[in-house]
Amino acid sequence: HVATSTVYKLMYGTSKKIKVFTRADTEDAAATQAPIEISEDQLKEYGTEDGNPNNKKNVDFIGIQVPHPLLKSGVAIIDTPGLGGLFEKHRDITWRYIPSADAVFFVLDSVEAVASKTEMECLAKLRNLSPLIFFIQTKTDLVEEEQWKKWRNRNLEIISEQLKVPADKLIYFPVSATLKYAADANHSAKHLDRSGYSALLYFLYN
Repeated sequence: HVATSTVYKLMYGTSKKIKVFTRADTEDAAATQAPIEISEDQLKEYGTEDGNPNNKKNVDFIGIQVPHPLLKSGVAIIDTPGLGGLFEKHRDITWRYIPSADAVFFVLDSVEAVASKTEMECLAKLRNLSPLIFFIQTKTDLVEEEQWKKWRNRNLEIISEQLKVPADKLIYFPVSATLKYAADANHSAKHLDRSGYSALLYFLYN
């Protein structure tokens, strides 16, 4: 199931705003349309394959402004469609943005499969474009701890072999968004530690 079909840019703003930036149908730069401000409920209509199949609405990217201290210094977090997905057009979108990135977070998961041959081919290409590549393994809450740890170890072996870097030198974060939401809702340090986000957030800030 394809979710993200376009680029999301998380940037600083004094208040939360979501804007859709579209590409003009013509090469004339003057014809570029002004961004459209939308509600959170409308995101699916513009930024998913279900709501905007084949990007018929010509979305260039969706900008989300939030008053978060991590972003105040000018940091922008860009979420792109996957490299190993079903849609070649989505991969093209991702490759368009990667050369401008200061660092890349390569996302794997704990459910579908360990790092694939296609993903490793992409990783080899990525390394030529960005010297800073870090790894995130998502959905650790959906499987037993023993399983996600086995997948983490296997992923580290595969990545280490591909990049010719010792596994213990790779920066790798297993995380659970579900446990992070629970931590935020309950102001729970215990849930935050279990989610894996404590380490990831510390890394991002420092």
